[in-house]
Amino acid sequence: MKSINTILLILCVTLLSCDVGDEDINTNQQVCINAPDVIIDASRYGNLNENVSITGLSLSGDCLTIIISGSGCDGSSWTLDLVDSDVVSFSSPPERNLVLEFTNTELCAAVFEKSFTFDISSLQVSGNEVQLNFNNSSTSLTTINYMY
Repeated sequence: MKSINTILLILCVTLLSCDVGDEDINTNQQVCINAPDVIIDASRYGNLNENVSITGLSLSGDCLTIIISGSGCDGSSWTLDLVDSDVVSFSSPPERNLVLEFTNTELCAAVFEKSFTFDISSLQVSGNEVQLNFNNSSTSLTTINYMY
């Protein structure tokens, strides 16, 4: 009986002595499985497409989900590339400018929404935050802060 109590005491002390500090946990380490990377290419950046509207943005770790709306039959043939200007504005926080390259071959007038997810880890700069500016419309600028 004494040996069982000793084993239980050692087990309890061992479990209680384990400490995981905040520095050991990286909450941004979500993997974007099968998500395309951002295209960093200044020559492709100027291709503004005003036939698409951003209706939602959300971040989860290094994964950016963009919800767009556009006209079409069902959205099944839509493709979307996320293109970065390859320029960092060193403000506080630093800023990167992006456009959506939207391809839609559907010839219907109905409006649909569809979400696309991208791995944006390649957009990190020194520090722990960058503001992402989406410049697809001449009338509005959509932004989101990416913290890593």
